Amino acid sequence: MLNLLVRRIQMALAVVLLSVFSHTFALADDAANMRSVVEEQLNAFAADRFDEAYTFAAPIVKQAFPTVEGFATMVQRGYAPVYRNTKRNYGETFTDQLGRPSLRVQLLGADGKLYEAIYALQQQEDGSWKIAGCVIRTIAAQEV
Repeated sequence: MLNLLVRRIQMALAVVLLSVFSHTFALADDAANMRSVVEEQLNAFAADRFDEAYTFAAPIVKQAFPTVEGFATMVQRGYAPVYRNTKRNYGETFTDQLGRPSLRVQLLGADGKLYEAIYALQQQEDGSWKIAGCVIRTIAAQEV
């Protein structure tokens, strides 16, 4: 009887551990995929490939900026460190105050200032990630 109870407990623990480890691997995959989307968009901006950069925007961004030209103007005028940066450091993924998966990125702007960009991402029905928003702030000088 005791052996049966021990086996059941071991089996339950194995199921729990397997679930935790598989969830951890899924989060790691999501983090890598989210970083890849941000990196690809930043690379497209650096090369002035706004058509490509626009493909990484979530539907909510495309609704606010329905043309590539409008999107490009918004980025160039309002997000200079995203548009032009000389160094990047990808930080943690986390859930923001609105419950959105987010990625922290430090950017060294073309102006020599250090910025923190918080990218909110949205997973699409096909499993891909799109950028749903970005908030930038200047941060104290530190190594990127």
